[in-house]
Amino acid sequence: MAIQPAYAQAILDGRKLVEFRKRRLAKDIDTVLIYESAPTQRIVGNFTIERTELATPWALWKSFGSVGCIARSDYLNYYGNSERAVGLVISHAERYRQPVALAELSVRPAVPQSFLYLPASALSEAESFQVVEPGWIDRLLGIVGQPSSVAELARRGASAVALLR
Repeated sequence: MAIQPAYAQAILDGRKLVEFRKRRLAKDIDTVLIYESAPTQRIVGNFTIERTELATPWALWKSFGSVGCIARSDYLNYYGNSERAVGLVISHAERYRQPVALAELSVRPAVPQSFLYLPASALSEAESFQVVEPGWIDRLLGIVGQPSSVAELARRGASAVALLR
């Protein structure tokens, strides 16, 4: 789902608890990859949908305006003359340590204009790009505080080195 940077960061910070949309998602969708639009243009995390609320724009604002992290005037401009509004209530958001470019995914999706559907494997693939905390390989190999270059590991007899993107 394409989301402007300020709103994407508010979701990932836990301040924005509902994402406002004009169209509902398919009923079987429960996880959304957050594609932060320009200038970032990367998948920066994901969120889980607790439930979807359908209402008039005014009724949705009354229920969720205080946790939507959007100015009322911007909200009203977004919905314009729409009679229906959709609120994706967020139950959990996860920020990725390493934002993922769409071109890095094997499905090679187009840039979403609003949202697009991807196979479930895209979520696990995006998560596979995340770097484990720094120094994990040093601790695993018991060389804390020592050089951990590939050359040094090879010198010490390491037969295989796992490199994460």
